[in-house]
Amino acid sequence: MTTEKLAEGFRTALDATEPHPYTHRVFRDFLELALGNRQIQARFGKSRRAYRDFIRYTAKPLAEAIQNLSPEGDTHPNPEYPWSDTQGNVVSPLDYPFGELDTRANPKMLEMLAFVEACLEIAQAEV
Repeated sequence: MTTEKLAEGFRTALDATEPHPYTHRVFRDFLELALGNRQIQARFGKSRRAYRDFIRYTAKPLAEAIQNLSPEGDTHPNPEYPWSDTQGNVVSPLDYPFGELDTRANPKMLEMLAFVEACLEIAQAEV
C-alpha cells in the first residue's frame, strides 16, 4: 500500500495531466516518471547511470512483484490482512516471507526499500 500511495502522490505532483486510474497497479508506471527525476536520483545517492540501471533492472521487476500482491476480487487473498492457507491455518503477513520480496532472501529488496525511503523523504519535505 505504501508504494501505491507513494506512486499516486508523485504521479499527481509530476504529471497531473490525467486523472488517476482506479487500480492498485501504479508503482511500476511511477518508476518511468522517477527515471528522469534528478531530485530522487540525488536523494537516492546514485550516479545517473547507476540510477537508470537500478530503475530498469532492479526496481521494475520488484515493482511488478509488489503489484502482483494486490487483491483481485474476492478470490485473491489481500496481503495486508491475515488469510487462511490451504490447510485452513491463519497466516499473518508478518510471518509470510513473500518470496523475492523478503529482504533476507533478496538483497536487492534492501536497495528498493532505500529508494522508497528516498522518495518518502522528498514527499515529506514538500508538505
